[in-house]
Amino acid sequence: MRSVLIFVLICSAVTLLSLSAAPDEKKLPHRTPTHAAGSPIRTKFNINRISAWYDSDGTEERNSATGNAGLIYPNGTAGAIFTAGLVWSGIHNDGMQPALRANGSAYITGLGRGAILGTRTGVRED
Repeated sequence: MRSVLIFVLICSAVTLLSLSAAPDEKKLPHRTPTHAAGSPIRTKFNINRISAWYDSDGTEERNSATGNAGLIYPNGTAGAIFTAGLVWSGIHNDGMQPALRANGSAYITGLGRGAILGTRTGVRED
């Protein structure tokens, strides 16, 4: 009985010490960006058995590098969707015409890459 009690105490002490020990920060991998801002401009999305291309200018499910279909299902076979997009519109009351405006992408994108630099300036980051 005494040996079982000593064994339980030793296991408890080892468990407590291992849980309270802080990890060595020098051994942890550092997550620093490997690309400049705005890079890459297109990426391939792979999940389950679907493979699709997306660009930073809003082009989706179209491989803009080759001009071919950009959504493949099941992965490794022929294209399932050639291109996709989303178009939105709304009334914008700023005194300029037309008040009803639309943008988005439908085969060809109307969007631009980069962040918007300032309110109502129309200037975007390259």
